Amino acid sequence: MAHLGRCLLPALQRPQEANELFVGYVSMALNTHFLRNYAISRPGKRPCRSGLAPWQLRTAKTLIRTSLDGEISLAQIAGECGLSAAHFARAFKISVGAPPHRWLMNQRIEESKALLLGSTLSLTEIAVKCGFADQSHFTRSFAAAVGATPGRWRLIRKG
Repeated sequence: MAHLGRCLLPALQRPQEANELFVGYVSMALNTHFLRNYAISRPGKRPCRSGLAPWQLRTAKTLIRTSLDGEISLAQIAGECGLSAAHFARAFKISVGAPPHRWLMNQRIEESKALLLGSTLSLTEIAVKCGFADQSHFTRSFAAAVGATPGRWRLIRKG
């Protein structure tokens, strides 16, 4: 509970930089926690759920890729797939192996790699183009995912 709350603090402190997909996913996790632990009646054990249909997965991936800035909400993507946000998030994770926000971050990293190798854009320009809040956020995320800072990775790859 505390960890989820701490995850939302930056979004509450700087709402103009908040990623709607991330905020929606964390909000859903908080709601799930409250329902599981504090609801008066508890549903029986549910059968195992499946992932998204192929058309839903294509739709979701396309919407996320075209909104690398994260301005699309979980509810909007789920609506396009004809699902509730909670069902969509579960099914997306089953289909892809990662929650929607993590998949979005991976797409941002992949797009930034392509720009690092195929352009002369500055790190700040790449950060903005790929939907990161700023160059610092880009550098931290890239280094965590790839194991090297963007500048160093670019130097090594371009040789």
